[in-house]
Parts: sequence; C-alpha cells; structure tokens
Amino acid sequence: MNSVSELTRYRLLLCLTTLLLCLPILSVTYPPLVDYPNHLARAHILNAYDVTPAYRLTFDRQFAPIPNLACDLLILFFNQFVGIFAAGKIFLVLTAVLFVAGCHLLGRSIHGRPTWLALPCCFFFYNWMLLFGFINYLFGLALFAVALAYWMEWRGKWTPLRYASVSLLVFSAYLAHLSAYVFLGVAFTLLAAWSYFKRERTLRAAAFDLSHLVAPLAAFAAFMNRSGERGYTEWNTIRGKFIDALPLFNGYDYKSDVMFGVALLVIIVLTVLRADRIRVVAPIFLTGLVFFVLYLLFPKAVLTAWAVDARFIIPATLLLVLSLKIVVPHGSGRLLLLLALAVFTLRVGSLWTTWVALDRRINAQMKVFDLLPEGATVYPLFVSPGENERREFERAFDHVIHYATIKRRAFVPTIFAWRSQQPLVIRNSPRHLHPSPDGVGQWLQTSAMWMDYLGDYEYIWSNNTDECLAQRLHERAAPVAEGGGFTLWKVGSGQQ
Repeated sequence: MNSVSELTRYRLLLCLTTLLLCLPILSVTYPPLVDYPNHLARAHILNAYDVTPAYRLTFDRQFAPIPNLACDLLILFFNQFVGIFAAGKIFLVLTAVLFVAGCHLLGRSIHGRPTWLALPCCFFFYNWMLLFGFINYLFGLALFAVALAYWMEWRGKWTPLRYASVSLLVFSAYLAHLSAYVFLGVAFTLLAAWSYFKRERTLRAAAFDLSHLVAPLAAFAAFMNRSGERGYTEWNTIRGKFIDALPLFNGYDYKSDVMFGVALLVIIVLTVLRADRIRVVAPIFLTGLVFFVLYLLFPKAVLTAWAVDARFIIPATLLLVLSLKIVVPHGSGRLLLLLALAVFTLRVGSLWTTWVALDRRINAQMKVFDLLPEGATVYPLFVSPGENERREFERAFDHVIHYATIKRRAFVPTIFAWRSQQPLVIRNSPRHLHPSPDGVGQWLQTSAMWMDYLGDYEYIWSNNTDECLAQRLHERAAPVAEGGGFTLWKVGSGQQ
C-alpha cells in the first residue's frame, strides 16, 4: 500500500466490510445461532437474580475467574441500559467489529503497514463456530488477534502504559474464553523463541515478553483448584477431523458450501499463477502451521469443552494468510481481490437469507411461549433430524425454548449453568435427557428413561414428533399448541 489513495480505498473497503458483517445480525429479531438463546437466558437470570426469588432458589452465582465469561459480562453490562435482546445483538455486533479490527491490526503489525489480505480475512467471522453460537470463543478470538498485534508491534519498545495495555488485553482474552489465552500462549512463546534464536532479542528480553501470560495462568490455576473440572477426554475420528477442519466452509447447505469452496480455490489458483512473487513472514507462517499441528494433536473434548481441536483452525488460517507477501501485477491483483470479496459477500448473503427464514420460524415459536404460565417448568424434547435432513438448519432451534425463560421465567433444565463453565450454577441438577433415535432398540430404551422424567415438569416442548413419539407423549400429556414442526404439551393431561 504505497499511496494515500490506496490507503483511502483500503479504509473504505474495511468500513464496508464491517457494515456487511453486521447487517445480518441487525436485520433479524432473533439471531439463529444454536447456543445463543441459552447464553441470553443465563444473562437474563443473572440480571434479574437479586429481584427474583425463584431464581435465587433455583440458581447460585459463582464468583471466580472462569475463562468463559465474555457474553456474561458484556451482555449483563449492556442489559443495564437496553433490553436483553438488544443487549445480545450489541454483543454480537461488537464481536464482529472487534474481529475486523483484529484482522486489520494483525496484518498491519506483521507487514508494518495495512495489507489487502486483511479484507478477506475479516469474512472468517462467518464460520460454523458462529452458527453454533460459540460467541465467547469468537470474542476471545478477536481479542487474540488484537492482543497479538500490539504485542508484536510494541515488544522491544515497552513503556509502562504499553505493557499494562497488552497485559489487560491478554487477561481479557483469558476471561473471554480459555482458547484465546491458549492461542496467545502458543503464539507468544513461538515468536519469542524465534526472536531469541535469531539473536533479535536476549533471553532476558524474550522472557520479559512472555510475562504478560503469568497473571492469567495464576488465575486459571486458582480457578481449577477451586471449582474447575477436568471433565472427560474424547478423541475425534478421522472423518471428524476432516469435517472439523472446514469451519470456514460448513454452513446450512452442502451444495452452497461446495460452490463457495470451489470458487475460493479457483481464485487462489489464479492468484498463484498470476503472482510475480510469493513470500511469507517466516515466524508468523510457522506459528500458523503449529496451530494446524495442534488441531491434529488435540482431543475433541477436554476440560468440559467440546470441539476443542476445531478451535485452532480459524486462528491458524488467519495467521497463514496474513503471513503472505504476494506481489501481483496491479490490474490483476485488484481484480482478484474484488473477486474474492465478491465470493465472500455472496457467502454472507446466502447465510443472511437463511437467517431471515429461520427468524420467521423463531418468531412463530415466541408466540407459542406466550401460552406458558409464569414460572412454568418445561422439558425440551429435541430430537436430532435424520442423516438425510438439513441437520445444521434444524439445529438452529435446539435452544430456542430458552427464550421462554426470558419471556415467561420458565425453567428449562438444559440451561448452561455448570460450575466449571458459567457464573450461574443450578443448585440441584434436574433430571433430563435428549433422545436421539439412532436405532429402534436404543430409542425404546431412551424413551423409557425420559418418560420417567416427565413427572418433574409441567410442559414439554418437542420437535420431529413422529407417530411413535407422539403416541408415547399422548400417554402422559396433551398438545397445547403446534406449528413449524414444534409442539407444546401439557403434562398430566394425556390418556391414562
């Protein structure tokens, strides 16, 4: 970027990209992200905890340095000024803006000036982690990029203010999500080691550069000693590793995903063919490769978290792309960049269209929830769609029932309120089970278990109620409202 006009165009495109990423969030009433309603319900309970006796009887608050607090802290703060739904959307918009800022700052820090490659990287925000509602992870990922950028830019030129600012960013990343702190720990260590072995930094200076990691590490040790849990460890399958390596491509429709991937691959091939020179910033490129190796080595589940290995893919891709120095003839370079931005824009547009359709169905469900009495207890009988159905499309409704907690103070047992992960904890763990009929024998065994749990609840919220499931439900409950493939049942009104 060698001229004022180029820098102006870059800034303009960066602003337009930010606006485009925010529009889908702002255009729907209820962003259809799988875990999002659950997080929003917990924030609502935390906000109303002191003035709602039922919440104090059911839940307890946990004050600890939990490395998973981004949405709890920020949505709770915004909720002091606006409603809970607006607060949630402000958090999502802030995450998108921070992600764009992270891409820009990291690219500038790596190359010493803004890089056009930051623009397509901004679109990495729309990935399947977002669609699943892993909003703490995404906020932490954005903080990782910002913190790493300033750490790289200021190391060797530390002042008290700069040191304190980076330390605050690192600790904020830790509080946002543990993965963000792990990313920073790996990146800081590799880059500090590189500068030491290249004789760019003394051992003492390199060690000082790593001192930002000490306070979060101490906080994590205290948390694990007090209330943290190691959970179980589950390793991914080879097929699972392949699928989870594609978070930037997996969406709602497999055909659209493939078309997006093919279009992007064509642009990459054309760029390689047209480039006069392609180089990499070696330490950043190496760090990105290490992130990919860690993806291969890490388990799928550990420390009570799921999809742990997949979380390395997006920062790995971000570092690898931003490490590139591509010299392309001016006209070709501009055309290829515009093509890439057009492909990413179409991708966002496709997801946006799906969000609008999903939002209409969620709005219909919200009207059904109005039929619930205040403080009702609801059993969520969410059955996963079959292999041939649009699984990701339907999963967007998995936690929609938690909006009933916000609207009607309903208790839903699947709320994320676990001692090792959230600042809200259920005092007495309720009995519940999500049936997933993978086979007749397993289905009969599972249905017998959840039928026994129904006496603990006043209502059932179900989907995909086939003939077998409906028959079992009619024995214990009666339908109150139906629509969009979902049914609300009143327990104790069925055929005896």
